[in-house]
Amino acid sequence: MNKWLSSKIASDIGRHLGSSSDEVEVYAYGLENFLNNMLELLLLFVFASLLGLLIPAFLVLIAYGLIRVPGGGAHLKTFPRCLTCSLLLMLGLAKLSQMLPLRFEWAMVAIIVLAAGGLSIIRAWVPAGTEKKQVTAVHEIRQQKQITSLTLLLNVLIAVILLYCGYNSLANAVLLGWLCGLLVITPWGYKLFHTLDHGMDIMEGRCAM
Repeated sequence: MNKWLSSKIASDIGRHLGSSSDEVEVYAYGLENFLNNMLELLLLFVFASLLGLLIPAFLVLIAYGLIRVPGGGAHLKTFPRCLTCSLLLMLGLAKLSQMLPLRFEWAMVAIIVLAAGGLSIIRAWVPAGTEKKQVTAVHEIRQQKQITSLTLLLNVLIAVILLYCGYNSLANAVLLGWLCGLLVITPWGYKLFHTLDHGMDIMEGRCAM
């Protein structure tokens, strides 16, 4: 649905602007990504509200996005798969954040350790590209490492502030969000996504028989 709608809108825009077919494809790709993201946000808002997880779910999402957007990482093959897994992941981590009874001292230790580990992961694997999109320019690689390091430190600052204010479960949500964002950057994250894709391919093949 989003693909069809974005193609139609892009065609109309291209017709009015006199754009080439290549430019129309770029418009369509950007619009499709925008519509997909809006749909994911809407569904997350609805399900998180119904489950009483609105604030922790969005803190997980923000922390995850602060790492994921500049750092890159693994993707599933299709948008429905990405949508389903993303919703389950965000809601699951939001719920888990409420179930972790970390005391202040242990939470601070976890933040420090994961921040140090995160900087090491960023140094080793950012930018984490895909088969279709790889960053090879040295200055772009350096820039993405710097931006991702800064967004990680922003996550750390948010988590520490929440912790000092007594919102331990919300600090856990931020911590889990950035941990997940770091995971998909690593080779283990790529292997996990590959395994998920392979398993879904098998399931879809059996359903089609």
